[in-house]
Amino acid sequence: MQKELRFLGAGLVLAASLFTLPTAAPAQTFQVLHFFQNTNGASPRASLVEGSDGNFYGTTYAGGIYGAPLGLGTVFRMTPNGSVTTLVSFDRTTNGSNPYAELRRGSDGNFYGTTLFGGADGYNLGTVFQMTNGLLNTLVSFHGETNGSNPNAGLFQASDGNFYGTTRYGGTNDPGIGFGTVFRITNKGLLTSLVHFNNTNGAFPRATLIQGSNGDLFGTTDGGGTNYGSVFRLTTNGVLSTVFSFSGTNVNNGRNPQAAVLQTSDGNLYGTTFTGGTSNLGTIFKLTTNGVLTTLVSFNGTNGSNPRATLIQASGGNLYGTASTGGANGAGTVFQVTTNGVLTTLVSFNFTNGSTPLAGVIQASDGNLYGTTGLGGTNDYGTVFRILLSTPPTLNVSVVTNQIRLSWATNAVGFTLQSTTNLNPIVTWIDSTNVPAVSGAQFVVTNNISGSARFYRLKK
Repeated sequence: MQKELRFLGAGLVLAASLFTLPTAAPAQTFQVLHFFQNTNGASPRASLVEGSDGNFYGTTYAGGIYGAPLGLGTVFRMTPNGSVTTLVSFDRTTNGSNPYAELRRGSDGNFYGTTLFGGADGYNLGTVFQMTNGLLNTLVSFHGETNGSNPNAGLFQASDGNFYGTTRYGGTNDPGIGFGTVFRITNKGLLTSLVHFNNTNGAFPRATLIQGSNGDLFGTTDGGGTNYGSVFRLTTNGVLSTVFSFSGTNVNNGRNPQAAVLQTSDGNLYGTTFTGGTSNLGTIFKLTTNGVLTTLVSFNGTNGSNPRATLIQASGGNLYGTASTGGANGAGTVFQVTTNGVLTTLVSFNFTNGSTPLAGVIQASDGNLYGTTGLGGTNDYGTVFRILLSTPPTLNVSVVTNQIRLSWATNAVGFTLQSTTNLNPIVTWIDSTNVPAVSGAQFVVTNNISGSARFYRLKK
């Protein structure tokens, strides 16, 4: 970004050009907020959700006080500074076990979620639960063929007030494990199966549904369709149509989408595939709602590989996500990608600060990104992390008497004020020797006006 201001006074011309150097990604700082210890949870596989109280809520797939040594999973609350409180330890028979998915905060203020296994009736095929003030109530225990089994995905509350979800297995179309289902459930636990996948129209959905701008639901299946998964559209009364099928004939389109799609402000759907692409390590794609797919990124290991998580669109319009493996250390990455496919790696995990991010990031009300890693950290039980995002600062210029006053926000850490007397093709920038003063929330540097033009910029 460049802005030029010219000041006239006392026969002198002062030209002040303000430069904030263009960057592919916002300036950011990575912080580990919490290392799981097994007793308070282990191996989180789901995104966080921000509560109305300003705290974060999430699930861990393992850990807790039941089912030693690995544990059967937990629901936890975390303060913004990383202090974790275990709210629920799953015990399999009473309240389910091994939650794989994120919580959903309902319009009634309660949290809703699923467990991959467990259940009160002994089938051990998963549950849907409601949590109120840390107290858990099981709404449904899945039975397999009749209403599905083993939900990998969380719930989505649609505009009609009902929750919608998927089960990875079960349903009536295969008396073995089944190809999975889509269901609707009320906050009282009344469940209706809307779709029983039959492989031709998709199989084995892992991802949460979303509601598109036209009111229809959109989802993905990991398999089925033309062999390698699909993106589907579903009306709220259960009419399913396939938007796109990933096939073996064009591996560059990607294969096996395991994450939900995201509909962005441009109306298109964006998503990831776990495999496929030019290196067969997964892709990021854009898909129109009438089925035209464009591969934006093919992961190659260096820039990440095998993404499992849903993308988000953050303030500013860019998309953010995680790759479960790859990066500089092979332990996964957090990345930013523009809607035209320019990818920037923000974090390469190094095992010490986490590894294997299976969940996506969220952008909290403070503007920063929060996420989890399934493994790594001091105990190898996973972590919670924060990425502090900051936009390039604006350099403000004003004239006070015979001096030029330059100022920029104090939260823009690590920037240096530089100046030059010309902008010829070969430019020599000189660091300012004046130590910035602090005035309110601004760094301030004051220089005397000279008889020659001078150009200023901030550099990081």
